[in-house]
Formats: sequence, structure tokens, C-alpha cells
Amino acid sequence: MPELTGQEQKVLNALVSLLNAETFVPVQQANLARRLRVHKAGVFSAIERLIERGILERGRRFGHSASFRLNGNSPYWSDISAIERLKQAAPNVP
Repeated sequence: MPELTGQEQKVLNALVSLLNAETFVPVQQANLARRLRVHKAGVFSAIERLIERGILERGRRFGHSASFRLNGNSPYWSDISAIERLKQAAPNVP
């Protein structure tokens, strides 16, 4: 699997603090962009690439927010404890 770009890694690190591999969670991507101090388009495209790579899964929309969860079956995560290690290292992004 190709390496993640810096933007993809930054977005994934923020999402890992919000998501899990079991439940779809609504995420306001515009708010995430403001917290990360990046353009909304960069967050949107990074999320799309993470979905294409099978690292994230998209669920249904909740109002203006799309919902996502981590794909625990992705080869990116060698085991579910990799998600937990990344959560511990990731900044808390409400």
C-alpha cells in the first residue's frame, strides 16, 4: 500500500481521535479543516483518498455532516491495536 501524504496523515490522525471501527460517527469536515488549519478542499480530498484506499468507510449523512468509521479490515491496520496506538498518539480533536 502506498505511503500516505502529509495531508492524508494529518487528517487521519485527527479522525482516529474521533472514530472507531464499529460505529459510523458524523464528522463536520469544515470544522475539522478549521481545527487543522487547512483548506476544506484538502480535508475533503484527503478523506476521499482514505476511503479509496480502504482505510475509512463512509456511512449515511446526518444533516450537513457525513459519517465515517475506521475500516478495521484494512491492510493499513495490521491489527486493531494499531488503531489504539494511533489514538493515543493523536491530538484530541473535538
